[in-house]
Amino acid sequence: MKRLLLAALIATACCGAIAQISIPLGQTGYYGRIDLGNLGAPPVIYQEPMLVERPRDYRPVAPIYLRVPRGHATQWSRHCSAYNACNRPVYFVQDRWYNNTYVRQHGGGDADRENKDYDKERAKDRRENLKEREKDRRESEKEREKDRREASKEYDKDRREAQKEYDKDRLEFDKERRKAEKEYSKNQDRK
Repeated sequence: MKRLLLAALIATACCGAIAQISIPLGQTGYYGRIDLGNLGAPPVIYQEPMLVERPRDYRPVAPIYLRVPRGHATQWSRHCSAYNACNRPVYFVQDRWYNNTYVRQHGGGDADRENKDYDKERAKDRRENLKEREKDRRESEKEREKDRREASKEYDKDRREAQKEYDKDRLEFDKERRKAEKEYSKNQDRK
């Protein structure tokens, strides 16, 4: 009796410590089994059903449809136990179909309103983000233009100084050349 009481106490303590967040079927954040009802076969991610473990006494059963995060679908053997679907054929429904068709059919009105509000907030954030980026781009462009003008001024200043040096050297060269020509002519006249 003590063991039973102790086990019940431990189970109660463990279960009380686990916090669960439940998102009901038909909401946009739901992942799990989809009950199709009269909707027909939805578009799926993979054309063939996934089956991880085939038990020895396997009898063909109808496949189930699940909505799972994309990473779970690509590595299904790691995640099938979380959905209790390792020994069943599974089709993964596409998120677009779930959000656009299934949610609307199964009480997604509030979810649609929440999605629209969320989409409006995202659009507003996106517009503000674009405005900030445009402002930053204009400021960056102004800075680049300012830097380009300063570099152009520096280049012009250096070019003028180099031209002065060149002109000075050319004048000296011309002076030396004329002097050399005079001496050459003197030497020619003497002969």
